[in-house]
Amino acid sequence: MPVIKTLVIDDGESDRALVKRALCGAEERYEVVEARSRADLEEKLAGGEFDVVISDYDFLGLTGFDILKLVRDLRPETPVILLTGTGSEEIAVAALKQGAADYVVKSVKHIKKLPSTVAAALERVGLARERQALGEALRASEEKYRSLVETAKEAVVNVDGDGRVMFFSRGAERMFGYAAEEAVGVPLAALGCGTIRESFVRWSADNRREPGAILVTTLTRKGGEEFPAEVSFSDPGADDGVAFTAVIRDVTERRRLEEEVARLDRLAAVGEMTAGIAHEVRNPLAAITTSATVVREELAAAGLDTESADWILEGVRKIDGLLKRFFDFAKPLTLEPRPSNVNALVREVIEEERANLENAHVAVELGLGGQLPPLNLDRRLVKSVFTNVVVNARQAMAGGGNLTVRSQLDADGAAVAITFADTGPGVSEEDARRALEPFFTTKADGVGLGLPLCLKIVKAHGGDFGLAGRDVGLAVTVTFPVAGS
Repeated sequence: MPVIKTLVIDDGESDRALVKRALCGAEERYEVVEARSRADLEEKLAGGEFDVVISDYDFLGLTGFDILKLVRDLRPETPVILLTGTGSEEIAVAALKQGAADYVVKSVKHIKKLPSTVAAALERVGLARERQALGEALRASEEKYRSLVETAKEAVVNVDGDGRVMFFSRGAERMFGYAAEEAVGVPLAALGCGTIRESFVRWSADNRREPGAILVTTLTRKGGEEFPAEVSFSDPGADDGVAFTAVIRDVTERRRLEEEVARLDRLAAVGEMTAGIAHEVRNPLAAITTSATVVREELAAAGLDTESADWILEGVRKIDGLLKRFFDFAKPLTLEPRPSNVNALVREVIEEERANLENAHVAVELGLGGQLPPLNLDRRLVKSVFTNVVVNARQAMAGGGNLTVRSQLDADGAAVAITFADTGPGVSEEDARRALEPFFTTKADGVGLGLPLCLKIVKAHGGDFGLAGRDVGLAVTVTFPVAGS
C-alpha cells in the first residue's frame, strides 16, 4: 500500500495532534510532515512533494485563501483540505470556489472522518489527471490525424446526409482546385463529384459493405478538366453529422504509366514478330535476286529487253529496304552515349535538311535555350530521331508552312525538352496517340515504323517522346534527362 505524504499546516499543537491521530488510525499509511511557522511552511513547500495538504484556515495571519495560493503556485495539482473552527457555510463555499479540495470543521466528530475526506480528494485528483491525460492523448491523436490528412496526396472529403461537403482537406484543394472555404457547404455535384455520393448510396445499401471497396470513376476539376480517380468510402457511424468520408486518389499518372508499359510491351511483341517475318522473307528474297540477276545477264547477252528483270530487281531492292527498316525496329539498341550539345544536334539536322525544307517552302524558326547542360546522348541515333521528325513535318506541310523548334530546361533542372511544332493539317488527339503504335500511318506509302522507332530510341536514353494533336499542325516533344539528375 503506497504511503500518503501529507503536509499538516497548523500553529496549534493540539490540533496537529488531533489530525495526526485521525490519519494514523486509518487503514492507509500516512507520512505526516508538520509546518508550525510561516518560515517552516515556505521551506516545506519549496523542498518537498506532497500528496495532500491539510491546513488550518487561520494560520499566523494567513487565511485559507492565502494558503491555497501558496500551494497552487508551487504544487498546482496537490489537493488542499481546509480546517476551521467556525463551520461558516459562506467561507466553505468561497473556499471550494477558490479550489479547495474540501472544507472540514475542527471537531473530533469531523476530524475522525478526515481519512475518507483525503481519500475522496485524492481520487478526484487521480480522475482529473486521467481526464487530462486522455484529453492530451485525444488532442495529440486528432492533431496527428489532421496532420496525416492535411499532408496526404489523396483528397479527404467529409460529406453530410444532404450530400454537402463538411470537410475538404488540403489534398482535395490541390486535386480539385477549390479552396476549402469554397467547397465546404457546397453539394458534391456542384464540385464535379456527383458520382461519389451516388456510389456511396449504393455501397451503403449493400448489406455486405465490402471494406476497402474502390470506386473507379471520372471526376472534374474546377477548370472543367476531367481526370480518372479511385474513391474509397468509410462510414464513421458517429452522430456528428458526417454521413460518409471519401478518400479520393488521382490516378492520372498511374494510368499514363500503365498505358506506356502496355505500349512498350506491344512494341516489343511486334518487334519480335517483325524480325521473325523479315528473316523468313529475306532468304527467298536472296534467291530471287540471284535468279533475276542471272536472267538479266542472259537477256542482255542475247540482246533482248531486260526491263522485266530490272523491274524484279527494283522491287527486290524496295522490299529489302523495307526489311531493313523492320530489322532496325526489331533489333535491340546499343547506345554509345557521350556528353552532347543538343542544340548543336538540332542545328546540324536543320542544316542537313535545309535544301529540302526550302524546296518545300518551309520556313524554320529556332528558339533554342541558352546554356543548356550537356546531355549523354548517342549522337547518331538522336540525330536520326530529329531527322525523322523534321522530315515528317516537311511532308505534312505539302503547300509550305512554318516549323518552330524550341529547346528549354525544365523548372526542376532535371530534363531538357525539344519541341518541334509545324503548321500542317490539324491532327486529332486520337491519331496523335496512335501514331506511336507500330504500323499505324496516315501516309499512303508509309509503313508506320518511323515514330515507334523514335520512341524506342528516346526511351533507351531514359527520355520521353510525345505528340500533341492540335487544330493546326502537330507538336512533337522530345525530352532527355540531364546527366546526374
